[in-house]
Amino acid sequence: MITDDYEVYEDFKFVQGLIFNNNVSREYGEAFIEIGDLLHLKYIVENCNYMFDDAEINNIGLILQDVKDIEDEYTNERITIINEILTILNSGNDKQEHYNFYKDEFLKRVNNKKLSKLANDTIEEYKYIIKTSIALDPIVLLQFCN
Repeated sequence: MITDDYEVYEDFKFVQGLIFNNNVSREYGEAFIEIGDLLHLKYIVENCNYMFDDAEINNIGLILQDVKDIEDEYTNERITIINEILTILNSGNDKQEHYNFYKDEFLKRVNNKKLSKLANDTIEEYKYIIKTSIALDPIVLLQFCN
């Protein structure tokens, strides 16, 4: 049985997978048309800003471009949330927290504690592997957990 906590995790991994997708398209913005979904994206950006490099920030921007053009009774609220997300993204992130995230993800995925002392430049060199793996997480979850 899927618990509420698992559903939250699954939603998080779905959004994270979109953000880390190398082939992100503006049409992914359709996933965030509803205000609640857009607020979920804002929450992730707000609390996980340390994950993002320029590529992910660009992907979020592409997603938001699609959402900002929707005109309905929630347009003003939607624009406000989009502007808040962009402000958060433009504020930068803590570089050490950024590298710690990638190091932790690398260690989870290769299960080798000897690698726990990786230098930041080494992490930078292999970060693309982690990003690809994160982008594929939702597919793995769908295949093995449903």
